[in-house]
Amino acid sequence: MTQTATSSRRELNKERTRRAIQTSVLQLACEGPIGELTAEQIAEGAGVSRRTFFNYYAGLDTLLAEATQEPMLGLFEDFLARPGHEDPLSAMIATLRGPLPIELARWCAALSRPDNQRGEIYAQVWARHTDWLAGMLQARLGPDADPLYVAGLAGSVMSLFTAAQDIWIARTRGGLDEASLLLFADLLRTALGHARAGWRTARTPPVGPVTIAPEPD
Repeated sequence: MTQTATSSRRELNKERTRRAIQTSVLQLACEGPIGELTAEQIAEGAGVSRRTFFNYYAGLDTLLAEATQEPMLGLFEDFLARPGHEDPLSAMIATLRGPLPIELARWCAALSRPDNQRGEIYAQVWARHTDWLAGMLQARLGPDADPLYVAGLAGSVMSLFTAAQDIWIARTRGGLDEASLLLFADLLRTALGHARAGWRTARTPPVGPVTIAPEPD
């Protein structure tokens, strides 16, 4: 076996282990309070040792941050690929054209339980997500973007996501059928639309196809 093939096989095994750990923590998070989870429980569910768990993740908060970001990567790749003249909120709205990823919805249902929202782990994951979103916004807006604008927008979008999530949970109880996932995306688009419209009206803003004039030559 060549060195390249050996390296590729090693990387594939690493990815399988990483995904097994993420799958295990998601399953456990759906069954009970996240703050009570231990590395041993997660490792056992993944079929690995406690030592292996810590070879991949420094702790529960880093694991949860990565596991919950994973299903959003495709959305943010689309967001970053949107035309540069679109403002960030318009680009986000245009990105949300189909149902939200089912794994993301599963995480939202698990994390939205009151026993999880009150815990320190939830606050840690929230902070990591806010920082991650700020990094995505900075990548889109460029290095000259006002850091206050970037930080404020990241925090605002996180709050909008939580508001949409809470209404989605209240209406569907975390259902994972296509209609429920489409509703979640629509609620998020509507929340972003309110922000884009400057909160001028309490009525649902238009969040259909986004039409933005091209930048002047």
